[in-house]
Amino acid sequence: MEENKVKAKKYGSVGRFNVLDFIIITTVVLLVAVCIVLTVPKFQKMFLSDDTVQITYTVVFENVDESVYDLITLDQAVVDAVNGSSLGIVALTPETVSHYEFVLDQSSEGDPIAKKVAIDSLGQNVTVTIRATARYNEGTGYTVDGCRIATGAEMHLRFPNFVGTGYCNGVSVIGLGEE
Repeated sequence: MEENKVKAKKYGSVGRFNVLDFIIITTVVLLVAVCIVLTVPKFQKMFLSDDTVQITYTVVFENVDESVYDLITLDQAVVDAVNGSSLGIVALTPETVSHYEFVLDQSSEGDPIAKKVAIDSLGQNVTVTIRATARYNEGTGYTVDGCRIATGAEMHLRFPNFVGTGYCNGVSVIGLGEE
């Protein structure tokens, strides 16, 4: 035992766990790991990037009956009618566009004039803007809950009181503008 004390005095704390040494070694290892993550692009993507973004996209439903138009309201949940995936919420009050035709008529003086007349039999085009959290992938673009969101894509959507098929006519990332 006396011999161990002499060795400990001569060589320092041999065989004892020193808490200060552990803290220093742990700090150095963590600093090296942080430097690797910050400088190597592969690790930056893996640890630092969040590939989700907030998007808005608009879907146009053509020839919708006027009685259905009021059934789509702000903050309603939007679901994919095919697979049941949640696709966001209605972000803006839906807009309608009526169909018109121009009919030639005569003014009170007998001059020909064109009058704009609504064609009620065609219904209205309803544009719905939807807000969602999407993932972006370079190969597939934006997806929401596994469903691809792309301009021109046909979409089968279900709202609480309306089910319809429309076409996506625009996608934008909130804060970045049009995509």
